[in-house]
Amino acid sequence: MKMNMDGELEKILYLIKYLNDSLKIKINLTSLEAENMIINNQLEGLIYLKKDMIILRKQFEKRIKKRYLENNLQDLKLETELKRLNKVINKTNFEALIHKGYPLPGKIKGLRFSIDIDFVFKKRNKLMFEEEDFITLHKEMKKAGYHSRFDLRIKKEPTQDMSVEEITELVSVLHSYKEYGYKHPETGVLIEPHLHLVNPHTPIKFNVQEMFKTSKKIPNMQNIKVPRTEFLILIYAYHLFHHRGEIVLKELLTLKLIVENNLIDWQYLVKKSKQTNISALVKFYLNLGKQYLDLQIPFKTLKDLKKDSSKIQLILISLINKKRLMIKNKDFFLMQLYNSYLIDTKQKRLFEFLHKSLNNIINRK
Repeated sequence: MKMNMDGELEKILYLIKYLNDSLKIKINLTSLEAENMIINNQLEGLIYLKKDMIILRKQFEKRIKKRYLENNLQDLKLETELKRLNKVINKTNFEALIHKGYPLPGKIKGLRFSIDIDFVFKKRNKLMFEEEDFITLHKEMKKAGYHSRFDLRIKKEPTQDMSVEEITELVSVLHSYKEYGYKHPETGVLIEPHLHLVNPHTPIKFNVQEMFKTSKKIPNMQNIKVPRTEFLILIYAYHLFHHRGEIVLKELLTLKLIVENNLIDWQYLVKKSKQTNISALVKFYLNLGKQYLDLQIPFKTLKDLKKDSSKIQLILISLINKKRLMIKNKDFFLMQLYNSYLIDTKQKRLFEFLHKSLNNIINRK
């Protein structure tokens, strides 16, 4: 069974690697293992687009065609909501930074499913988001016809006369860092404004001010931007771990689209990875792309990222079974790597000692 699973994984990696190329031979993906891997990693769009080069069960081909069409429809809905959101933002003094949900460079229609649009925002003349901004945005979103989570989860609507303390308390009721969201009845796409880019209780600290300063404008949208490419890689590396490796192959496809359709300042990426305290995660993410998709990632970049990673993180990375992670979408040591970002300094020293001991035991065998 193990050999069969490994073989199916190799076939799917081959299809991702040669996404834009014609294949000379047909690839057989009729096994249950292959179908489960495709579904679990949300790769139905990829497989349908390459279907002329793949042998599939008829029933499964119908299923992935349905998902491919759903992906196409979702892409149109995302475009509609970005235009609607642009109008809302333009009515305020805000600028928004879309960090997930915007079509990636080189993205092929129907290839990849995005469920929502995530963004951080602030006043154009300010460095950071302020609590009062939440009320202003909420008011404009309601005027534009959006329904909010407040409508469903709390009895009291936020109002302009609330104090900052009341707003903060209200916001914290909904979530620790993804505080509120909106859906427009026309599309049903979830729009999620974030007060923080990532969970503020971890040592991972994105420099949102610099992300705004170095961001790129979306064509035909005055005040909606996307992060520069290097920050985008950091964000997806973080989300690979934040979601505990649940969709590794999908995130590898994402990395391929980013790396092959952008000029990347690798030195800047290393610098920002270190400042964000995410070097180990970025190294693991890029190394997966280099090892399994032959992405052109400089050896020096991986070396510098390794130098900026803690010993505990490097030990945990060395213990991750990459193939098992891609097949099963979970790995014990990846979970511990994620947890290593959530514990305080004193605990981290103990954690590092324990894993040094574990590594020594493994090396003796």
